[in-house]
Amino acid sequence: MPFPQTRWELVPELNSGDDDRRSAALTQIVNMYSAPLLALARMDFRGRQPQDYEEMLQTFFLKCWEKNPLGRADRDKGTFRSWLITVFKNTVINEGRHATWGPTAQTNQKAFPKGGLISTSVLLDTYGPLMEPQATDTPETLFERVYQYRILTAALEEFREVCEANDVVPRYQVFVARYLDPMESHNGHKGLPKIEDLAREFGYESGEACGRVLRSAFTEFRTIATELLARDCESMTQAERECDLLVATFLAN
Repeated sequence: MPFPQTRWELVPELNSGDDDRRSAALTQIVNMYSAPLLALARMDFRGRQPQDYEEMLQTFFLKCWEKNPLGRADRDKGTFRSWLITVFKNTVINEGRHATWGPTAQTNQKAFPKGGLISTSVLLDTYGPLMEPQATDTPETLFERVYQYRILTAALEEFREVCEANDVVPRYQVFVARYLDPMESHNGHKGLPKIEDLAREFGYESGEACGRVLRSAFTEFRTIATELLARDCESMTQAERECDLLVATFLAN
């Protein structure tokens, strides 16, 4: 399998000097990492007001636009997201030394990635309990879990688009019904649907036929998720390990 486009390929775009290219690259970073960074911030900088966490992220991304610290990322020193975490923590600490979290990020009128700044209230509504740390979590492990869920949602969206393009939408729907819906019902305590029931619901001729579709759909989804994860991994082997964890955490087995 060819190695997919990596997050490191965003670094030259950040350093291009072209505002449109820089904006597009930073927009990708905002979209992929806002939720994991919010989860990390709420655990690593406890005791702040809700608006403070939004201010932290707003300020961080504006600093990334203005000063371009992410453009100094070095792929020989770890994953892109490990550098992202380091820069984020340093930004929060350094900004906190000089001033309280004021309106600067909200009123800054300089150019910024398409789509604008993030809303932490929307992120909290979207990710819900996943944002809350478990007993054994560190800020970094919480970041990783939310990041994996972000990969899950991106992979599902890509898988749905592929199924729509090929006019096989039931393939996506039966995948969700088998692997996602049980996990979203009572924290995974709902029993797994029977293959025969899924075959009747989605119009397959038999449970065996439905099972073949599910196995094929699972393989296709896993390939998409692995390729997304590989964009910030040192090897496909690492990406496959991370995909194993994603599957075990978020898909019904």
